[in-house]
Amino acid sequence: MIKVKALENFWCGRFNEIKNIVRATSTDEEKHLIKGDVFECNNDLATYLLNEEGNKNPVNRALVEVIEIKPELEVKKPEPIKSLKKNNSTKKVAKK
Repeated sequence: MIKVKALENFWCGRFNEIKNIVRATSTDEEKHLIKGDVFECNNDLATYLLNEEGNKNPVNRALVEVIEIKPELEVKKPEPIKSLKKNNSTKKVAKK
């Protein structure tokens, strides 16, 4: 996730991708971001809002500035629990 700050007021069609928004003003209009709003978004949306090469936005300028880049946490699958008992198989031995 990337934490960014809005440089100007704009309407964001991908508002549902925004997380942890902290409003600069008391307004709570959905899909509208106000200059000074701080929020987190994924890398794809951040490059779009920054107007980076290969992911240009329609206004052709950066709408946000990056405040912080948070590394993605890699989720590891838990390893299976090994049996605490030793495999003491009961083998029958032929009597002589």
